[in-house]
Amino acid sequence: MTTRTITQTFTTADTFAGPQEAIAMEAMIVATTTIAGVIASGTATYGVEVTMDDVNDTTMTPLWFPLDGMPAGTSTTKYVGFTEPFQFVRINISAIAGELQFKMLQSFNQL
Repeated sequence: MTTRTITQTFTTADTFAGPQEAIAMEAMIVATTTIAGVIASGTATYGVEVTMDDVNDTTMTPLWFPLDGMPAGTSTTKYVGFTEPFQFVRINISAIAGELQFKMLQSFNQL
């Protein structure tokens, strides 16, 4: 089993409200579990979004969906696990006063 973890940290001083940089997910050819987690220190309102589109394809506009369990307006520390084969995940911050950590962990079996 292989595990991949990515962490993004956002603070009041260096973060603007709105969608943040998307994280590319590994191709899900075999059984995969992904966990998206947000650790809120202070006050923040956010949502986590996923897309099936390639955000690097300039000929299209990606369609983003709210991740079940972390819709817009979430304001607490939490995590959600999922197995759907999304291509990218991102946090969309509405307000921040303090710090947010956005973590994505993928574990998958290699062939």
